Amino acid sequence: MRIENLRPSGDSTRARVSATVIWEESSREPQEYYFETLDEFADGIGANPHAFLVPAAVAAVRHGERRVAIDAAICAELKAGLTDAIRLLQFWQIGKPRPAVTIEARGISTPKPQTIPRAAFCFTGGIDSLTVLRRNRMDFPPHHAGYLRDGVLVFGLEVERLDAFEHVADVLRRCATAAGISMVPVYTNIQDLDKDWTFWQNEFEAAVLASVGHALHTRIASLSIGSSFDYTTLHPHGSHPLLDPNYGSSDLRVRHDGVWLTRLQKTALLAEWPLALQALHVCNRYETYRPGLINCGRCEKCLRTLTALLVIGAIDDAVTFAHRDVTPELIAAHASLDDISAPFWDELLPPLRQQGRDDLADAVSHALARYRNEVGWAGALRRLDRVHLHGSLRSMKRTLAGAAHRLLPTIMSVVSMLPLIGEEAGKEEVSHLNACSVLSLPRTAL
Repeated sequence: MRIENLRPSGDSTRARVSATVIWEESSREPQEYYFETLDEFADGIGANPHAFLVPAAVAAVRHGERRVAIDAAICAELKAGLTDAIRLLQFWQIGKPRPAVTIEARGISTPKPQTIPRAAFCFTGGIDSLTVLRRNRMDFPPHHAGYLRDGVLVFGLEVERLDAFEHVADVLRRCATAAGISMVPVYTNIQDLDKDWTFWQNEFEAAVLASVGHALHTRIASLSIGSSFDYTTLHPHGSHPLLDPNYGSSDLRVRHDGVWLTRLQKTALLAEWPLALQALHVCNRYETYRPGLINCGRCEKCLRTLTALLVIGAIDDAVTFAHRDVTPELIAAHASLDDISAPFWDELLPPLRQQGRDDLADAVSHALARYRNEVGWAGALRRLDRVHLHGSLRSMKRTLAGAAHRLLPTIMSVVSMLPLIGEEAGKEEVSHLNACSVLSLPRTAL
């Protein structure tokens, strides 16, 4: 892969930086990738090679590229960190061996001093994102370098329709003004390097978010990414405390923020801050967005968030939701769970029981049972093993399966020899019968 022709461009309303990515091993066509922002933030965006190198390198590994060559000098710290990040991702993707990728650059760049360091965060309006802002306002005084001054809202990632993005931007802009931050919209097509959603979740997320921070390197000195999980639910993921900081450089620090709080704890923290509930945005069904209403209230993410707000007692304040009712029927119909969402629902069960909402708790339990394949008598056995035997039966099954897998070549070899063994055995049996026949003949016949 080659990254060439890094350049600034734009028009009277937006400032743009772009580069051309040329694939060498993959059959994909060359494509121009860009970052752009409104003209009022034009002095903050630049043709930083790191903005293109970070996501391109992660995508290059996935597509079998042997090198990533960029026509610019890069930061030694970023190069080392990016190499570590790729090794970590390869370690996580067990069973998916990929070739090592070499990073080639024109040389090593010199760090650029910043006169006024600004701290920024990924500003989506989600629970994790708003918690970063809330905790920052509680922990950092305004004169501190870590005091958040910019919220970066990105078009072209989860929201890909401009009118829907503007609905989100209108809501978050009001929140930003009240919170004393500048909302910096960034428009990009960098996710087109690989739009596979599973790849985004498992490997690509933080690389793309960090790339946006690097594009704004002349304005910001740090970028905080809200943690999706807490310490008890952490697992290999595209944004992770072991991964995200590796995408930083001497000019930009990348932080993974909020991993010590569970999703319900974060929601409770935001419920005490009316400004957060007025800007809450968790829904990906952007075709349903309307002015002021940027959550459909019916998808799994919306229902999960509304259930948490119900538990906390703040559901009536969720003014950005088109629908705010939560029923067992809605949970049964729309709460299709996966490895990402299941832990968040699991956390809601105890408070629902404690508050006497057994109807909702039963619906959540059934959704979790479907996800864990714990329905029916076989499912009941699996649940018994998970809850009371701590997975001992499952571990034993895996051990036996592993042993069988290791012995399979030997077994197949023996099976393949059975016809030969049978043939030899048949010959011996015939010889034995002939000998017996001879021995049984009368003497007169000899």
